[in-house]
Amino acid sequence: MAETAFFRYQDRSSFLKKVDPRIKMSLLLIYTVLLYHISTGGLILLSAFTIFLFMANYRIKSIREIKGALILSLFIGTAAFLSSYNLFFTILAVTRFLMTILLGLVLIGTTHSGEIEKAVYWFVKPVPFISETEIAMRVRLTITFIPDIMVTAAQIKEAGLSRCIQHVKNPVRKITALAVPLLYAIIRRAEGTALTMEARCYSGTRDYTLKQFTLKDLLHLSTGLAVAAGTLLV
Repeated sequence: MAETAFFRYQDRSSFLKKVDPRIKMSLLLIYTVLLYHISTGGLILLSAFTIFLFMANYRIKSIREIKGALILSLFIGTAAFLSSYNLFFTILAVTRFLMTILLGLVLIGTTHSGEIEKAVYWFVKPVPFISETEIAMRVRLTITFIPDIMVTAAQIKEAGLSRCIQHVKNPVRKITALAVPLLYAIIRRAEGTALTMEARCYSGTRDYTLKQFTLKDLLHLSTGLAVAAGTLLV
């Protein structure tokens, strides 16, 4: 279950935690778009910067912690190669995918879910005909549920292995043995959360106030935009 640590807020010191969540989310969107539109040189520069940010907040102790990402990258690389039969195109596709994942993990690992909720509220509030409180709450619940779902999936998998599910030859039965209990657990967890919120008379009214932008925040934004501009110029 070590890989679930990547989907949680990291309780360790990091310079990224001091950056305003609105700035981090804005730069995340900009970098994600750039990953699929910049040249190869720009992609290398942005990838190096992303890996630096990731390593500044996470510590990988064993290959098991990133096994899931490696397996998914293998599937994406295989699909990209079969569609193009071009090794260079395959490497670029896998790199873009991995960097997109790392950027998202950097945001989640350095920003508390409550701060993300406030930032989403701040972004959505000017949009008419949309409930900003509901969207912000759903984003926070999603971020909170992801590691719990992964832990539950790992527990169900271990239970299946104890019942020798690995010796079953029918692949449909193997998938069903994991998917059905996991779906049931997700529904039960969602229902329990809804009942808890209802019992506590949750109305969505809470303090969504974020601190005012400071000179340091503008410096962080300028640095992030300078990196983005550098990837376009390379």
